[in-house]
Amino acid sequence: MPSQSEQERQSQPKVWLTREGWIFLVILLFVSAGSLLRNINLLMLMTGIMVAPLFLSWRGCLLMLRQLTARRTLPQQLFAGQTVQATWKVTNGRQVLPTWALTVLDQWRRAEAPRKEVAGIRAVLPRVRPGETNYATYQIHFPQRGQFFAGPAKLTSRFPIGLVAARIDLPEEEPVLVAPALGRLTASWDRRLMSHASGAEAIKRRRGAQDEEFFGLRQYRSGDSQRHIHWRATARSGQLMVKQFDSRSDRDFVLLLDLWLPEGDDQWERGWAEQGLSFAATVMAGLSSVIRGKVAIGICGRESVVLCDINSPQFLAEVWNELAVAQPAVEPELVSVLERVSREISGGTPFYVVSTRPRPVHLQDLAGAAPHSGSLAAIEPWIRWLEIDSDEFTELFVLPESLNPDAAVQGES
Repeated sequence: MPSQSEQERQSQPKVWLTREGWIFLVILLFVSAGSLLRNINLLMLMTGIMVAPLFLSWRGCLLMLRQLTARRTLPQQLFAGQTVQATWKVTNGRQVLPTWALTVLDQWRRAEAPRKEVAGIRAVLPRVRPGETNYATYQIHFPQRGQFFAGPAKLTSRFPIGLVAARIDLPEEEPVLVAPALGRLTASWDRRLMSHASGAEAIKRRRGAQDEEFFGLRQYRSGDSQRHIHWRATARSGQLMVKQFDSRSDRDFVLLLDLWLPEGDDQWERGWAEQGLSFAATVMAGLSSVIRGKVAIGICGRESVVLCDINSPQFLAEVWNELAVAQPAVEPELVSVLERVSREISGGTPFYVVSTRPRPVHLQDLAGAAPHSGSLAAIEPWIRWLEIDSDEFTELFVLPESLNPDAAVQGES
């Protein structure tokens, strides 16, 4: 939302002559010069008549932009390879005069791209009634993940005649994070995840009544707590009814991304890193129905990131934002991330490592591994290594079209 100082800058629109306005002005000057040189009253009258629409166009376009507030809204979460709808909310603060033929010019660019390389998008609002709000929408396609900037934007009006145009600049840039494209997990992954959730190695912890889930209603039995009586259901049925709860089992889940990139910055390895990021985003999107305990994700790349919390929408959004900006590296700190995660997760939890390289014989062989690390030795038996360039990965994950090398990728903005 623009600040008060930004609102003050917006209240000072810029005005200029359009191409039609310049043509009209040249004709006006020609008629005016003829009336003065020849002293022809009819031409003088024509000059006065032609000044009127020029003045009306100037005042009209300025009035169209007075007391306008505009704000851009986007979906809460954006993913690469998807087309989303952006909406401009424009409110007319005047109580009498509506705004006609308002044009919103929005701009988008990648964070690493030069400021001159922008994509412009134009949306038109035919009318905004006094004291009301109208919406201008457009669709935008993100072919890749990463950080983008939306803005600066401009509100332009050429009403009523089009000889003069006025513009309000909205100078702020809004950073937007686009998460990796979502693919599809196969039944093989579902079986593997369910086996992890319900197997003997899953850790179950009862933490009290607040972690129990409401299951249904049943008749009162001797020994039931009176606190669980459902009085409304009792009044309807004429029999004592109590709430039935199902004890909640909390299970932890760990996923680590090893975004290793060999010397030389090979394009194939970069493509594998993108596939790993897409896999991680897809896995996180489907965890809410299976995993209810702690979820930990480690991203080992140019920067090492460890996120660990109870599975929730807020935590999921934070994970997607980190996946949006992650970059591969020549020497990712996988071992240190493993040890950091192990301190947050209960023992006996499998560590799923999705990597662009084959699993080494010993994790201590990796660069940066501390020799004879006790915590690393305790973790190693629980590591489930998944190499991206392998048949096993293909059996577990179906790539999105934007990452499928056999599919044509088309992007528009």
